[in-house]
Order: sequence, then C-alpha cells, then structure tokens
Amino acid sequence: MLYNKQFPRRPPMPYPQAMRERAIAAHLEQGMKKTEVCTIFKIQRSTLDQWLRIYAEEGRTCAKEKYQKGHSHHVQNIEAFRQFLQETPFNTISDLLIPFERRFGRKIRYEALRRWVHRLGFTHKKRA
Repeated sequence: MLYNKQFPRRPPMPYPQAMRERAIAAHLEQGMKKTEVCTIFKIQRSTLDQWLRIYAEEGRTCAKEKYQKGHSHHVQNIEAFRQFLQETPFNTISDLLIPFERRFGRKIRYEALRRWVHRLGFTHKKRA
C-alpha cells in the first residue's frame, strides 16, 4: 500500500513471543531446515537468522524493550541552556554556536539553535 495521509504507515510491530520461541525450537530442537521454518511461520529468512543469532549470542528469544524511540535532543538540560543564554552576550544566533559547543561539548546546527532560542522566548535579532 502506498503512503497516504488517510492511512499513515505504522512502525513494524515485533512478532509474538510464542511464535519466536516456536520457530527457534523448530529449527534447533526438531532439526527442521531454515527454509521449512520460514515457510511454516511465514517469516523472512533474514528474520529467522537474526532470531537465531540473538539466541546464540545473548540467549534471549524476546524482543528488546525500552529502546530509545525518536531522536535525541541537542539541548538536554533546558535550565542550563536558559542560564547559558542569559550569561552569554550575543548579537546573533551565529555568535552562540561556538560557545554552545565549548559549554555543552556537542555541536549544534544553526537552525536547531535558533529553534531552541525561540522556544525559550529570547529574541534572535541583532540588538541596536
């Protein structure tokens, strides 16, 4: 199905835990071939290979839980960033790029910095 605003794409859901365990057991304990297991359970070969690799390396059959969803933010401590804006003299957003990198130890793009300055209510226009 093509992407449509009425029917947005959902992220792929993990397979049920019982199905993973049965597929791994069918291959390892019952000695079925990988292609047979994939046909019976209607999964891709790469999926079964991944499950078997994780089972061999980590001994788990369940999907990962509590993994990070979404991107990490450039500004992680808003109060420290607000204090940084109050203490650092600047005329334009460009004047803040290098001090931000020195203070917080990470680079930030101009547009992201402009957005954060705007969110906190500071003006980004030149002061006369």
